[in-house]
Amino acid sequence: MLGSAAQNIIALTDSVFLYYLGEADFAAIGFVGVFYLTVTAIGYGFSKGGQIIIARRMGGRQPDEVRRAFYSMLYFELALAVVMFLFMQYGCESFFKLFIDSPLILEKSLEFLEYRSWGIFASFAGVALIALYTGIARTSFLLVEVFVLAGVNILLGFGLIFGYWGLPAMGMAGAGLASTIAEFIGLAVFLIYMFFDKGIRPFKMLQLPKLEIKEIKNIGASKRAAVVPIIWKTAKMCWAVTMVISLPVVIFPQTMLYPLLGKEDMSLIVESQPVLWILLGILSLFSIASVYFNGLSGTGATMVGLKVQAVGVLFYVVYIYLVVEVMQAGLVWAWAAELFYWVFIFGYTLWYLRSKEWHRLSF
Repeated sequence: MLGSAAQNIIALTDSVFLYYLGEADFAAIGFVGVFYLTVTAIGYGFSKGGQIIIARRMGGRQPDEVRRAFYSMLYFELALAVVMFLFMQYGCESFFKLFIDSPLILEKSLEFLEYRSWGIFASFAGVALIALYTGIARTSFLLVEVFVLAGVNILLGFGLIFGYWGLPAMGMAGAGLASTIAEFIGLAVFLIYMFFDKGIRPFKMLQLPKLEIKEIKNIGASKRAAVVPIIWKTAKMCWAVTMVISLPVVIFPQTMLYPLLGKEDMSLIVESQPVLWILLGILSLFSIASVYFNGLSGTGATMVGLKVQAVGVLFYVVYIYLVVEVMQAGLVWAWAAELFYWVFIFGYTLWYLRSKEWHRLSF
């Protein structure tokens, strides 16, 4: 999930900087930032499918098939990036007008996207590389890559948004440009590492293969009995890391959030404490349920995952509409939708994995 984590770090950095720039800028990044995250999530979702295929080929000890699967995924991601780029460049103004009433916020959103849209190529290529390294179980460098990307984005964002270190003060446009440059630098660092990585040489990644995928009947290395215990071990680790990060924010919100929001928003922090406890519950459940759901996808049961998520999202939307629009309940009840959603996802995923239906899957 490092691909999505990097995008969230970039979005958070942009939001914090633009919070200090102006109210309109902060409102605009709140909208266009989520929109861009949604676009990148499309590429990330497709890369998960490629990761599943690569992991299976790796488990079956078929390095040539790993290479073919990677390049097939990469070509598809780049083609998809072209489509997304053209939409962001030429279709977003009309699309945004359906949701934005303020001409100023619309203008600032488009100003950000003018530069940010170019980063979609680096983003989609990056998630393909992440899928490759995750699929072949060589993930040690991925965390370094995230730190490089985040560090470059923070430095460039600070300089290009506010005009420090001789850089032009570009505001919203500077945030978009900084994030795009950071993504391309991150991609370049990844490619350099990949070029010198001895562990990937057996896959002959510099040789472009024909676009064909042969069917095999094995699932990974045929160690089906080890799948669920590994998922549970990963889920426990994910939960522990989530708690280490989340608990200090929930227990000491005024101390932890002060560097981000400043003293003028202390009342807002105090009033948000009940919601923070709900968020802690959501993060606890999400950290475990998402690992199990990704484990389900990793078995190749992607259609099952799609159906489960479709039902979950339908319930989520209906619940939010009733709670917010009809009952006009508070934020706590609105955020409770996340709890119900992840309880459903986790419950069904756990049942499916224990049913061993996935043992019969093959492709």
